[in-house]
Amino acid sequence: MHHSKSKSLTKWLQTPSEQLSPLLTQVRLLQRVTKILRGALGNPLAEHCQAANLDGTTLVISTDSSAWAAKLRYCLTTLLSQLQDRSDLPAIEQLRIRILPGNVSPPAPAARRLAISSEAAAVISHVAENTTDPQLQAALRRLARHAAKQRP
Repeated sequence: MHHSKSKSLTKWLQTPSEQLSPLLTQVRLLQRVTKILRGALGNPLAEHCQAANLDGTTLVISTDSSAWAAKLRYCLTTLLSQLQDRSDLPAIEQLRIRILPGNVSPPAPAARRLAISSEAAAVISHVAENTTDPQLQAALRRLARHAAKQRP
């Protein structure tokens, strides 16, 4: 069934309503708590955790694996204390951890390769020529070739 007077999704999301306003408020709060949470945890743990729900005074933190959940458990006492000290957050008395594989999280920035100068490549090649270990020699030669590919 198609309604001729249907609202666009954008207009519907931007228009305050009884049903939508509390949900948007909750989403904004969870985004703010996630930012604070990640700042308190630091990397790499922060990349794998986010605020999933604030149920009364219990903050539910989701993580993407049991390994990260175990690391998070070691931080809970300190983390709870830091969150309770924040006057810009609602009262948080308890933290719970939920494991949600495939947790939606901003992707980590791609690792940037540092350029190897031609001088460094020459030194690496020289060391490779004077190395007796065949595996190390091969690895050094590959590294020196990689530097040569980076030259303009």
